[in-house]
Amino acid sequence: NQAQFGGRDGNDERIAGMLVAGINPLLALLANLPDAASIEITRVGLSALLPLIGWCGSSLESHAIHISSMTCMLSLMNGAYPIMTKHGGKILTEVMLLLDRSNKDTAYLSETNSDFPCGSDNHTAANVTVKVALYCGAVSLIVCGESAEAVIQHVKSTNLQKPIDRCREICDLSKKIRP
Repeated sequence: NQAQFGGRDGNDERIAGMLVAGINPLLALLANLPDAASIEITRVGLSALLPLIGWCGSSLESHAIHISSMTCMLSLMNGAYPIMTKHGGKILTEVMLLLDRSNKDTAYLSETNSDFPCGSDNHTAANVTVKVALYCGAVSLIVCGESAEAVIQHVKSTNLQKPIDRCREICDLSKKIRP
């Protein structure tokens, strides 16, 4: 339930700190492990990271969780790339949902909250979250291939302009960073 509504009593900061200081460096080492180990770590990693990418909240701490969980996801995709083709749909779906929530949160907070002016910490954190999500989506499109592409095609079939624009941004970025 906390993964849906954010942590309580400072847990958001602890989670973000653990991801940045503990989990991400370990996932960066994943590329050096044998395939069998990377497969097992991928299952556990996805089950831990996907709910954190889906973490609800627009506080600075929530944005820290989003950003750090996506950087961990990038490390996981890098280290376990041989088997990531099976997981692109799950990854890109969570990234697209995060982008949609970020768009709505930013629009709502800009209209109703004077503490969310352009250039404020919250506004900057929201923009960084979007940039990291776009990058994570682009990498998932490259690494995961068809399973991630299926999400892009589905979103394009909905005729919802903002998500389609985000898909276009992800596709354009993936072309720029593709090796």
